[in-house]
Amino acid sequence: MAVEFQTLNRLPSIPIVAVRLLECFSNPDASITDIAEIVRTDPAITAKIMRSASTSRFAGGRQVTDLLRAVNLLGRKQVTSLALCFSLSEDSMRHGPFAGLYKSVWLRSLLQAMAAGLIASRQPHASEGEAFVGGLLAEIGRLAMLKSKPQEYAVEAEQEFDPSLDAASKAQLRDGFDRLSVALLTHWKLPTRFSSAVNRRNDPVDQLAAIATADERNLVSAVALASAIADYFIGDDKGLALVRISELGECVYGMSADEIDVLLETLTSQLADSAGMFDVDVSMLGAPAEIMAEAMDQLARLAGAAAEGQADSATLEQLVDENGRLKQRIEDLVRRSSVDALTGVYNRGYFDGELAERAATATASRTAIGLLFIDADHFKSINDTYGHAAGDAALRKIAQVILRMTRTTDIVARYGGEEFVVLVGAPSILALQSLAERIRAAIEQESFAFVSEALRATVSVGGAVIEPPHPDELATSLVETADEALYSAKQSGRNRTELRRRPDAAAAAADAPACANC
Repeated sequence: MAVEFQTLNRLPSIPIVAVRLLECFSNPDASITDIAEIVRTDPAITAKIMRSASTSRFAGGRQVTDLLRAVNLLGRKQVTSLALCFSLSEDSMRHGPFAGLYKSVWLRSLLQAMAAGLIASRQPHASEGEAFVGGLLAEIGRLAMLKSKPQEYAVEAEQEFDPSLDAASKAQLRDGFDRLSVALLTHWKLPTRFSSAVNRRNDPVDQLAAIATADERNLVSAVALASAIADYFIGDDKGLALVRISELGECVYGMSADEIDVLLETLTSQLADSAGMFDVDVSMLGAPAEIMAEAMDQLARLAGAAAEGQADSATLEQLVDENGRLKQRIEDLVRRSSVDALTGVYNRGYFDGELAERAATATASRTAIGLLFIDADHFKSINDTYGHAAGDAALRKIAQVILRMTRTTDIVARYGGEEFVVLVGAPSILALQSLAERIRAAIEQESFAFVSEALRATVSVGGAVIEPPHPDELATSLVETADEALYSAKQSGRNRTELRRRPDAAAAAADAPACANC
């Protein structure tokens, strides 16, 4: 770490309002009037505090124009937390060559603060305000170094995201920032649990659970999970961050995978709602679906490397148990990355990967490859008539029937919306046609219960077999040909199957469709 701790007193100061508020935060005798007097010295923060109070559930829709009333409405710790945010956010408004770095540090700080507050709200005796401040100040060392040695910080921040830098070196960089944060928190005489929250946020779960006092355990655990969430949203090791989130969420807070998803969604929503108030640029985060997809892709690749013993020791420790097998939690996460949550069949991402791999195999071995597209007929009318819950029930039933009619070697996936696919290796046109018709007929005969009614659905099926010699873009050609057949089946009246065979790309246009139930 470039900044020596002995020079703390010469560091560019954190805003004086923030320092005085921190003194109040750690002083149990500080009154609401004391806090109001500190806030009053900064007109911009005063205005934001009153605006926050006016929009709180306690204001009853009335405009709050008196600071002392605003402080009374929001409460001592809430006001301190908000005022700290408003004070520190001033740096994120800077211009110049390091403006992007200030925005990045501020985004991470606020993200951690809001996450820690949300997490603490799950604990009966945890303080949301204290957790919020703990998450907010966990990165104060970064801000201090950025203000004192911006060029050196820029170099180290870039190294954090350097893919060629090993995990141990990156951890050493982050440890330096953490040590500076701890030095500052100690310098400001905050309770030792705040320093502990920074020092121990990367501790194993069993060590977090062994922390003696409840106050320290609650704060450290909240900041640990909040830090993992920040790594997931902002860091480059999203897959490992997701593992840490899953581990802490389950073992420390008893959260299910679905509850963790809700936590992340709630945090994203709250951050977006607060962006204007806290001057934070949420566009730097990216779309939630893209973040999850990147994390899952990284995790799947890491799990594959770990299973083959090719990962580094730090990664192996997180992913593999004492017997050298992937931890059950990791297997569950990887499985979730490839499975459609609603229907239980594979998702589009997994299908795309399998299609590319099997197309390459078919080309190399000069064997046929087949694909079915299965589309629920008049699906919109089910949603419109009975509601989306009925539509979901129909999709689950269709998926169950398709799984029942196919082999374990076939890939069944939800392609999107009400459309499913079945990828079949080395079929003849007659075999694929027979499978398509069996699936169609079985779904037509099946009913699915919704409330007190037994509902039915039908499907249209389009399929394609491509035999060698294969076209150059085999996977693309297979999808396009099967999709054309599906379109023809739907245009011809629905609840029917149509198959097409392509000996090669040149002969594709000359092939006539084979209709299974004309």
